[in-house]
Amino acid sequence: MLTCSQKTIDGDAESLRKDEDEPGILQSQAYFHELIQKEIDSGIPADRIVIGGFSQGGAMSIFSGLTAKVKLAGIVALSSYLLLSLKFSDLVPKPEFNKETPIFMAHGDKDRIVNFELGKKSYDLLKGMGYNATFKVYP
Repeated sequence: MLTCSQKTIDGDAESLRKDEDEPGILQSQAYFHELIQKEIDSGIPADRIVIGGFSQGGAMSIFSGLTAKVKLAGIVALSSYLLLSLKFSDLVPKPEFNKETPIFMAHGDKDRIVNFELGKKSYDLLKGMGYNATFKVYP
């Protein structure tokens, strides 16, 4: 178990949700959006940009990608989950630029750090909200 600044990462789905560092997540989101904008400014069309990552990088990719104010080509998230899921729908810009953006999520079924249940719940939540998500399970 890892503990830092009263936050705990023990693999439990509910502790990961309740101990989220919202100010840190929003700061990282701004950084991701800045990186996307730099690519656009350098001549890459937004709809040719894919963001992705593993674990926290994947979680930030889902969150930042779906809250971006430009249409992205895709989002890849390995062993990840939806950050700030309890208030996510309030944080998505209107109109939703990435409602139809393909999201590829993959998760090991025995992951002890990023709980499989949380990854699956995140996928189910995204699908239930109408996002174009795919979830692949690896034994």
